[in-house]
Amino acid sequence: MSPRRASSETSSVSTSSATRSRLQSESPNVVPQDVKAISASRSQSRPGRSLTQPGSVSAHGERRRKKPRTETDSGNGDSIDDLVDRTSGGHGTSSTESVSSSARRLYGTFGVEARQSKQVETGSIIDLTSPDRHSSPAYAGARNRKVLVRSSRPRASPVANYADSATILQQDHHQVRLLPAEARAPYPNGGQSQFTTHITKTLKRLTHGEAPALKHFRPAFVCRDVKVLERGYWQFYIKIAEESVVKESRRPRVTLKLLGSTARKKRGGGAGVLPSKTSNHALWTEDEFIQFWENMTSVIESGKVGFATRMTRELDGGSLWKIRVFTWGEMLGHIWMLFLVLSDRLTGNILMEWIAGNGAVVVRMSDGKHQSGLWMRKGPDGAQGVWGLAYR
Repeated sequence: MSPRRASSETSSVSTSSATRSRLQSESPNVVPQDVKAISASRSQSRPGRSLTQPGSVSAHGERRRKKPRTETDSGNGDSIDDLVDRTSGGHGTSSTESVSSSARRLYGTFGVEARQSKQVETGSIIDLTSPDRHSSPAYAGARNRKVLVRSSRPRASPVANYADSATILQQDHHQVRLLPAEARAPYPNGGQSQFTTHITKTLKRLTHGEAPALKHFRPAFVCRDVKVLERGYWQFYIKIAEESVVKESRRPRVTLKLLGSTARKKRGGGAGVLPSKTSNHALWTEDEFIQFWENMTSVIESGKVGFATRMTRELDGGSLWKIRVFTWGEMLGHIWMLFLVLSDRLTGNILMEWIAGNGAVVVRMSDGKHQSGLWMRKGPDGAQGVWGLAYR
């Protein structure tokens, strides 16, 4: 060995020992050269990663004094570097930051905090979208109202109700209720090319043969003549009462016509004087009503009163029945005569009206009042004729 080479090696050794002693005095926790070599070799093995600058060693040493390394930091170096590569997009760390500090920062961010954020608190979840559930059905709103759930089973009626209903049926004359509500005439036979009349042979017998006049049909009021093909209906009211009440109503009225005017004024308020005003309905017994209804039903349904004749009944309150018989205009006098015969002259004292299709009263029958004319056919025969009162 030459003296120059030996002196250079001696000077380099002394210089390196002096530098080492100076660094140890300034920074006793500086990483040794072999650690720097390992980190440099790791940075060279991964492309795009720069070597750690010497100036960062002191900074790294300062961080280590503040937060010493643990076994977790030293044991997860490879996995942390992989996280660094994935988060940095493969560009590595900056030149001013060491690998261990970035790894420790990433581990604290992705390791510990991620595990704490995965804990789900199930007890504090509040659902604001669905309404509250109640034990019973309720309307959702500011003021909940309970729904009244009604049972499909009907309420049991007491035994007394059956007795009451039987009494009501007996009072309302349940035998009348069993009668048919209406009676209709059958359809006419076809084959007749020209209209002649609606008056049948049975109705002609009521007028004593072929006589065109009805002597016993004497209306109290006639508004106008009635056309042959005009439609309308007879309407009257019958009230069903007990037999004793009916007999009392049919007793002769006490009149004061034979007395003088002075006597009538003195006895006007007497108990035995009944008002002379005609009632709007007739009082019949139940048997009389049933007999009249069955007779009319038999004649109408047999077709003896012509085509399109119909009879109906309707309860108008209590035991008052409203009777309607729909007829043609030329038959209204004949149908009234039929009422008189089939009721044993009970309909002769009833206030009865024949109402046209527009609802106007055309003919009115009343007890004790009548006009002087005769009801008869007027005008030409056939569909162009009319019926009305003819005055002599």
